[in-house]
Amino acid sequence: MLSRAALRGILSHYLGSGASELSFVVGPHGKPALGGDAAGRVHFNLSHSGGVALVGVSSDREVGVDVERIRADLDEMALARLALGVEAVTRLEASEPERRTVEFFRFWVRHEAAIKCRGVALGKGKQGGEDGLLVEDAAVGAGYAAAFAVAVGVEGVERWDPALVGCWAWDG
Repeated sequence: MLSRAALRGILSHYLGSGASELSFVVGPHGKPALGGDAAGRVHFNLSHSGGVALVGVSSDREVGVDVERIRADLDEMALARLALGVEAVTRLEASEPERRTVEFFRFWVRHEAAIKCRGVALGKGKQGGEDGLLVEDAAVGAGYAAAFAVAVGVEGVERWDPALVGCWAWDG
């Protein structure tokens, strides 16, 4: 898969090693991590949808990312009631019908990024919300919703600093 090859390239750049030298392990709920000599040196997460992939990398804290192609083939309110918190459902119910799909996906990717950051099983993340995490939207292009989440409280960083985030377009 192209996104996984790109992930290997990105991680090898951060670690100063060859992409083929990297080994991966899977956590108890399926979140991948680096194994072997690179274990614990960087935290990462990958998400892809349609023609877009999003990779999050951090040297000192857990990270989660999610990207979704916005599409109108779902029952947004049923999914929101099943997986999202009361605040998100209330805001979706109050949103203009023509904006509801876009807003749903914005809430959804934030929720998924938070779950992936925590490394918990799907269905377990609704209760925790975004507490203890910094969750921000990411602009990845028209027709997509994306977000990243990082654990806060490490070295006193409690808010998003745009200088800490980089964005690269990769044409593989």
